[in-house]
Amino acid sequence: MTLEQAIDLAIQHFEQGQFEQAEAICQAILRAVPRHAQVSQILGGIAFRRGDLANAERHFRDCTVIDPTAADYFDNLAMVLNARCDPATEAAARSALAIDPRHVSAWNHLGLALRQQRQFAASESAFRSALAIAPAAVQVLNNLANLVRDRGRAAESEAICRAALQHRPDVAELWLGLGAALHDQHQYQAAVAAFDECLRLRPSLAQAAFNRGASLEAMFQLAQAARSYERAISVSPGLLTAWNNLGVVRKLQGQLEVGRRCFEHALQSKSDYMVAHTNLLATLQCDPEVAPEELLEAHREWDRRHAAPWSGSEHSRLHGDSTRPLRVGFVSPDFGNHPVGRFLIPAFEHLPKDIETFCYSDRPHADEITRRFRTASSRWRDTRLHSDEELAELIRQDGIDVLIDLAGHTGQHRLLVFARRPAAIQATWIGYPGTTGLAAMDFIIADRVLIPDEQRAFYSEEVVWLDGPWVCVEPPAFADDVESSDSPCLIKGYATFGSFNKLDKTTPQVLKLWAEIMRRVPNARLELRNSGLADPETRQGIISVLEADGVDATRIECHGWSSHREIYNAYRGIDIALDTFPFSGGATSADALWIGVPVVTLAGDTLAGRQTMSMLLHSGVTETVTYSLDEYRDRAVSLAGDPLALNELRTRVRTAFRNGPLCDASRAGEALGRWLKDAVNKRT
Repeated sequence: MTLEQAIDLAIQHFEQGQFEQAEAICQAILRAVPRHAQVSQILGGIAFRRGDLANAERHFRDCTVIDPTAADYFDNLAMVLNARCDPATEAAARSALAIDPRHVSAWNHLGLALRQQRQFAASESAFRSALAIAPAAVQVLNNLANLVRDRGRAAESEAICRAALQHRPDVAELWLGLGAALHDQHQYQAAVAAFDECLRLRPSLAQAAFNRGASLEAMFQLAQAARSYERAISVSPGLLTAWNNLGVVRKLQGQLEVGRRCFEHALQSKSDYMVAHTNLLATLQCDPEVAPEELLEAHREWDRRHAAPWSGSEHSRLHGDSTRPLRVGFVSPDFGNHPVGRFLIPAFEHLPKDIETFCYSDRPHADEITRRFRTASSRWRDTRLHSDEELAELIRQDGIDVLIDLAGHTGQHRLLVFARRPAAIQATWIGYPGTTGLAAMDFIIADRVLIPDEQRAFYSEEVVWLDGPWVCVEPPAFADDVESSDSPCLIKGYATFGSFNKLDKTTPQVLKLWAEIMRRVPNARLELRNSGLADPETRQGIISVLEADGVDATRIECHGWSSHREIYNAYRGIDIALDTFPFSGGATSADALWIGVPVVTLAGDTLAGRQTMSMLLHSGVTETVTYSLDEYRDRAVSLAGDPLALNELRTRVRTAFRNGPLCDASRAGEALGRWLKDAVNKRT
């Protein structure tokens, strides 16, 4: 057998997946010819297919040394370096292109390398250079579609995928890209159909099952979403994003323990998996078995794991120019029609005029409240595409004196920006009902009900008490269209209890207490309303728990996702709102109180457990604040048993709340402004 025949046979075995036979032939050749580029290329390909990237790189480097005039060898090296996320990918790809400027694969690998370096415009240019040579190059089209989608151009990504699918409808990756583009445009049902086609072509593609779950989750089809995530895990047990999202879905279904185990599994597999760790913290906030000191330690552990690398960042200093206005930065993904935006905008618009405000916004879509923030702010920064390091540097350049976090441990937070210390004074407020645990966070803004003096030790930050309540409530624009009403029990002849809180707050302990209340008021009804209840299996699960505790299903009314207007109207039909614990209501309680619905709440020993309590006490309403499970039960039962007194309380709650400090925007702006100036004065 000649050398050429032996190489041809090795290639044949390689292409048929017979790697051991191909490798044996290659090793035999190398014993006779120790330096042979084509043989090293085959060995590199075998190692790459086996996932042995180190040996693949070694063999491909040998190729480039033996024959530095072959573009393919440098491109193969770029391929394996890209798989290792090695910055040297760019140099290898450029070496290939220096030899052959029309090398499509090298342009593709250059595009991938530049994308890794966040050089997005250059990356797109590289992909388009490849397509100028080979317009139907499927992998390049797919990579370009992914890039433009990640840059917020989902419609363009969809068009690229659809054009490619006209020629190659059998390519699973294109269906995957199409589904992702449709998902980003909120066309979730169409996205699921695309992912289904992808899975039909390639049933083992875990990412397709994962993405399908994400689209189902966005439609609140939680049980089906969970099954899709479980399918992804069965195919690829190491796909930790699937474990994380499965935990999120189970948490949204009220299955806190299952969700917690998913997050813990993800963290055990990857200790620096920040998203899973953040979700674990949110789950612990809902768990009545977790003590405040445990919550504090759990949040400090997050800081040690994820923020520690930046603990040595140089602290920014106050500007020191007494003639320059105080500059305050607000960082949030929720500058809009969101509880954070609604709680902040009244105070924000009434801050003293000698304070310059900078909004660092990660919000993808603008609405009327977003436009109000833009109008009221001194500077508006769209920071969605900024890395944490880029955003921290922008804040430094803006000369921010006080930087306020409005997300805490919630989705799309920027806590690692705060870990880099871009401002001299840093505080957290509104977005997350608890400590951040960050050593770099100086203050947590609250009020004396929300965090009483005896509970300050449970926060890593120094507690700041504003004068009055910690937030300001502004009703939505349509609120005046929702007419006030008497207690509906006066007409119906029975009391209707209600809770519009999320199911992760509606723990088994909460449901057990509500069932006891319903048994003691045998003609009462219970109305539950939240997004998770749109899912039939989730809804039936909640009903079954209450049925098992003696509440007939005919007395329970469940509703899924509701618009804000629908929630306001629905509260007109509620006599008594039942708060959740240990995580009490925030915006849901504010909505109820604006309508006048009394909210029975259990005073907790965490910020999360005292939100409703703070609203009630600052409104002068004390009779629905309770301090034990028995008192909570008895108060709800007694209110339901006296319709006339309940109606009088409804009127008083509505008046006290609307006319009280919670709805006084001028007061809120002045209180925040005073603290900001005091904080800076104490540092100068």
